[in-house]
Amino acid sequence: MGRTNQGKPAFADRRTTEEKLAAIAIDPVAFGSVMLGAELWRDQRALLRAVVKHKRVAYKKCHATGGTFAEAVLACWWFFRYPRSRVIITGPSWNNVENVVFPLIHHLMDQSRRLAEQGGLGVPFPTGFKTEIRGDQDRMILGISTDNAERFKGFDRTHLLYIGDEANALKTPIWEAMEGSQAAGHVHVLAVAQPELGSIGSKFYRAFHEDRDSWHTMTTDAFHTPNFKKPSRGNGYYDLEWLLAQDPVEGGVLDQNPVPYLVTRRWVYEKHREWGPAHPWWHSKVAGAFPTSMDDSLISLTHIEEATNRDVSEGQKITVGMDPAGAGRDEFTMRLWYGYKLGPQWASQKPDAFGHALIWLEKYRSRIDWIGCDKGGLGSEIVKQLEDLKWPVRPMHAQDVVSEPEKYLDAQTERAFALRRGFDDGLIGLGGNLDEKTASQLVTLRWTVNNKGQIAMEPNAARKRRGLPSPDRFQSLLLGYPGSTRGVVDFEPGYGSGTGGEGVMGGSQMGGMRGRSW
Repeated sequence: MGRTNQGKPAFADRRTTEEKLAAIAIDPVAFGSVMLGAELWRDQRALLRAVVKHKRVAYKKCHATGGTFAEAVLACWWFFRYPRSRVIITGPSWNNVENVVFPLIHHLMDQSRRLAEQGGLGVPFPTGFKTEIRGDQDRMILGISTDNAERFKGFDRTHLLYIGDEANALKTPIWEAMEGSQAAGHVHVLAVAQPELGSIGSKFYRAFHEDRDSWHTMTTDAFHTPNFKKPSRGNGYYDLEWLLAQDPVEGGVLDQNPVPYLVTRRWVYEKHREWGPAHPWWHSKVAGAFPTSMDDSLISLTHIEEATNRDVSEGQKITVGMDPAGAGRDEFTMRLWYGYKLGPQWASQKPDAFGHALIWLEKYRSRIDWIGCDKGGLGSEIVKQLEDLKWPVRPMHAQDVVSEPEKYLDAQTERAFALRRGFDDGLIGLGGNLDEKTASQLVTLRWTVNNKGQIAMEPNAARKRRGLPSPDRFQSLLLGYPGSTRGVVDFEPGYGSGTGGEGVMGGSQMGGMRGRSW
């Protein structure tokens, strides 16, 4: 309410209490501020209103932005706003759901009850249990652990809200259950996470990349939070250059944080000194961005970006990678290479995929040098059919003979590191032919050094435990890569014991990977 210079109201609000409540109830920001007593900053307000407007919202954030507090405000509002409301809160860490999210919800409800008792615009919320709150007209807030996707099904969809806390680590079946619920009814999903190293390729990652058309996305970095806002209205935010120019003396500018419970100037300053701006943790925890690389990733995002912008001459002959799959969740994929320049891709999950694949491939037949086809499982029959049809097929398998068995566990790993060498040496050009799904598979492939000193790729079963799909598109890209017969990585697995050896990844990094168990 505005005031005149004489201290009297500039206007009178003549609405009844019921009319005021009705106006406040439709806006989670007004509800949070007035009826919960919550102080919300710009990005928190934008997040709450985005969930009202969009069915799927993904929010990636830096350290300490108040994201969990916004989740709690949203849960209280949804519970109050709709009869037969359902708010389902989950996360990979049950401890975080039980001991962080729900205590905030209970705190806000307690605060609102006190406002009501004092005659203010509060809500007499029910007290509820630790991770379950039920109210009149069949309202409910419920916390669920993520060990069983079946528990996410069967909820009343009249007004259903899913909140995924630490959503970057939620397993695929949980995502599928939440998204599947949106087929009918009034169902919204909010996914909130700090983009950790292992989240590249996850469903949360894909919401910002290949699936972004289905999601409303938001990002908060440290330099656009309240403690970095310039004091003069409309003058923007302080940047890294300003921060590094400040005197780090205790009690100085770095400790002048208007909102001390959000990410502070000193914390960012210290993390810059500790990590530097190139470190993956800086990207994740300060910039609110997906890290550009992981120590144990096969191909870095930096390599992919460089290869995308690299002009590579097109070879006369074409090599083809073919990764067969039966009808279902996995894809039957093919990838063409024009020498070291990546060519187009074909992929399908249809039952008759092989026949359609050959129709697509026929137009390139005169230029094809060879087709690298996975001969495992269904592939053995595909190889026979290709041979009968006089296609120049090269059967390949992970258990083929390894040219350097002292370095590589199997042929799959040897080929993968030949591909990595192609990126390292600047041989590969991707042009515009690398899709987001293939890129995410490339950067999420992990490797280690086993107890025998051999390099080993992460098996598919381990990927699935991380909630990642089978890397079908990567497989066809690898099977057709013409450099797989070149000498592979100049890398000695014996390096990396901490004595200063400089292998491909650097000695100190390799020491930490030896003997990893998938």
